[in-house]
Amino acid sequence: MYPPMPPPPSPGARGSAPPGPAGRRWKAVALVTGAVALALAVLAFALTRERAPEQAPADHAPSASPSPSADPPRGEATAAARGATRRVSGLPRGFARTATGAVEASASYLASIDDLYRMTSFERWRYARDAVVDPPSVTTLDADAAAALADGSAADCRPDLGAYRVVASSPDRAVVDHWMPCLAGPDPALGGTEARARWLMGRAVLKWEGADWRVAELLRGPFDQLVTPADPDQPVVPLAERLALLGAGWELYADATERLRPAASPDLTW
Repeated sequence: MYPPMPPPPSPGARGSAPPGPAGRRWKAVALVTGAVALALAVLAFALTRERAPEQAPADHAPSASPSPSADPPRGEATAAARGATRRVSGLPRGFARTATGAVEASASYLASIDDLYRMTSFERWRYARDAVVDPPSVTTLDADAAAALADGSAADCRPDLGAYRVVASSPDRAVVDHWMPCLAGPDPALGGTEARARWLMGRAVLKWEGADWRVAELLRGPFDQLVTPADPDQPVVPLAERLALLGAGWELYADATERLRPAASPDLTW
């Protein structure tokens, strides 16, 4: 059982500084109205005016296109984090000490961006403290959330429409690559318009601490170019096409889908 949460730390306590510059931060390149920066905990989306070339990185070239009728194999991890055994601030936690548990822990964290912005200060800090190895301070978390909300930003990320790859796994450390679409951009409820699909691709490093997987780093990894489908504004990519785009080693979630669902935020729709 994870120990009870103490009161939030003061600004000068552990984790008071934002994450350092070590490693290349997670980036997604997409067309937006203006440059929107969404930063929470150690996660950073860089959304700029430039769209990345629609091709796979050189060291992860696409495999031969499978037959449209083929039933692509699926991995054991679920995008819905069905392996979670507890919840913190309403979000899944408590994952198995396995590669599958690490995939679900990182996927659920990456999909939590909009939920975190809309939490109370204490709920946000409580989740960050539980899910991140070295979380920012309450002050930093609140400032990031306030900046995103003031900018009219929102994000609804969909691991079930993406894929993952386990790069390394041991009982104490795991490295997982993720590829998924997010509905990101201005939120109509906050005065924005025209939220669109954005493609995110990067590497999560997790450590086993406090009887759970925690995110230690989010990096750009080996991906110098963002892989996008033929129509980057269409978030639903056929299952077989995802694996053909990404190449060897990538897996579909056990609950991967080709269907849309209402966005987590009621004001965002695909």
